[in-house]
Amino acid sequence: MLTPVSQNLSGEQPIETSQLGRPRIDAVISLTGLYRDQFPNVMERFNEAVVMLAALKEENKQNFVKANTERIKAALVAKGVKPVEAEEFALTRVFGNESGDYSTKLTDASLASDHWNEGDGKLENLYLSRMSWAYGPNTANWSRKLTGGDGKEINTYAEHLRGTSAAVFSRSSNLRGLLDTDHPFEYLGGISMAVKHLDGKNPQLYISNMRDPNRAKLETAEKFMANELRAVYQHPNWMKEMQKEGYSGTLQMLNTVNNFWGWQVMDRNIVRDDQWQEFHDSYVKDRYNLGMREWFEKSNPTALAQIAERMLEAIRKDYWKADEQTKRELTRVYNDIAAKHDVYTSNETFKAYVKELAQGFGLGAPTAATPKAAAALQPQPQSDIIPKPQPAAKAPEPPPPAPKPPEIVRGQELREVERKQVVERLIWTYGLVILAVVLGGIGFQAWRTRRESRGGRYASS
Repeated sequence: MLTPVSQNLSGEQPIETSQLGRPRIDAVISLTGLYRDQFPNVMERFNEAVVMLAALKEENKQNFVKANTERIKAALVAKGVKPVEAEEFALTRVFGNESGDYSTKLTDASLASDHWNEGDGKLENLYLSRMSWAYGPNTANWSRKLTGGDGKEINTYAEHLRGTSAAVFSRSSNLRGLLDTDHPFEYLGGISMAVKHLDGKNPQLYISNMRDPNRAKLETAEKFMANELRAVYQHPNWMKEMQKEGYSGTLQMLNTVNNFWGWQVMDRNIVRDDQWQEFHDSYVKDRYNLGMREWFEKSNPTALAQIAERMLEAIRKDYWKADEQTKRELTRVYNDIAAKHDVYTSNETFKAYVKELAQGFGLGAPTAATPKAAAALQPQPQSDIIPKPQPAAKAPEPPPPAPKPPEIVRGQELREVERKQVVERLIWTYGLVILAVVLGGIGFQAWRTRRESRGGRYASS
C-alpha cells in the first residue's frame, strides 16, 4: 500500500488505489519480545505508515485502515476515553509484551490441562492480557495499556483483533518449522484462539514460506504442518538420529509432541486425528521396529510416560477420536512406565482418567503370579498333605565369638592453640626481624666509615 521515498527508507508515500487494484488491507502486528527489542526503528516506520493511510480522503470500503481506526476510536470514546487518547490507541497497530517481559505463558498453561476447559476463556484471556501492551505512533507512550473513564482496563488489542480473517507467520530457514519450538503455536496459534474467542470462529492461518528466496510462497498452516510431520518428526530417519542423541533425543521427541498438543489447543483446524495416530504408531507402538521402548527406558523413561500422558489427555479432552485399541495401548504403556520408573504427574484429573481406563480394559487387576507363587496355589498331592516325620532337633550352636576391638589409628592430632601463644610468637618473630635489620644497618655504616677513612689516608700521602 506504500512505496519508499528513497532507498534508505527515509519516508513512504501511498500507492494510488487505481494502481493498487484492491482495497487497502488493515494489518495488526503481534510482536515477540525479541523483535520488539531489536527492531524499534521498523515499528516507528510502520506506525508512520498507519497514520498516513488513516488520514487519506478515501471511502471506508476502499480503506480498511481508515475504517477500523474510526470504528475503534468511536468505541473507545463511548467507554469514557478522552478523544486524544482514543485516537492514539485507535491508530495503534503494534502490540506485544510489556517492555522487558517475554512469552505469552501459553506453553505451560496449555500443558496444565486439568486447570481449563476448551472455550472457557482462561487461555484466551491469558494471551490477550499478556500481548496487549501498545506500541503506537507516540513512542513516549510505548508499552502502555488503556483505561476507560471508570478506571477499568480496556484491551485495545482485542478491539483491533475483532474481525480478523487471516493471520500470517513467516519461516525463512529449514532449521525452524512449526514444531521445533513453542513460539509458533503460542504466537500465531494464540492469535487464532483469541479471534475465535472474540468472533466465534478461527481465522485462516498462513505460513509465508521463504526458505527458498527464489520460490517464496504462501501456504496454509495445516498444509505446512502436514509436510513437516511427514518429512521430519514422523520420519524414521529423523527418529534414528534422535536415538543417537540419547537423553537429548528423548526430550526433542517429547517437545515435539507437546508443541503439537499446543497447536491442537490453539486451533483444531491445524491438527488431524491421523497425525495423532501416527505419533502413537511411531513413538509408542514402534511401527518402524527401531526399539523405541528399549531406547526410551534406557535414556529417559519419563519422556515416554509424558508422551503417553499427552496423547491420553488429547483423548480425554475430546481433541482426538482414538480407537479402543489405541487407548488400551497408551494406558498400558503409561501404567507400566509409571510403575517401573516411579513417574510423577500433578494432573489429578488425568490420574483418575487413566485409572478408569485401566479398570475398563482389565489392566488394573493384579499382575500374573510368579511361577513360585503359582505353584503354592496348586492342589497338593495326598502324600504331601500327610505329615512327615521331622528330624531330631539339633543342639543349639555356640554363640559367635565377640568382635575384636577396633584398631586404633594413630596420626596427627588437632589441638586448640591458645591465642596468647600465637601473639607472643608473632612478637618475638617481629622483634628478631627488627633486631636483624638494626644490626645490619650498624654493620653497613661501620664498613662504609672504615672504607672512607682508608681512602682519605691514601689521598693525603
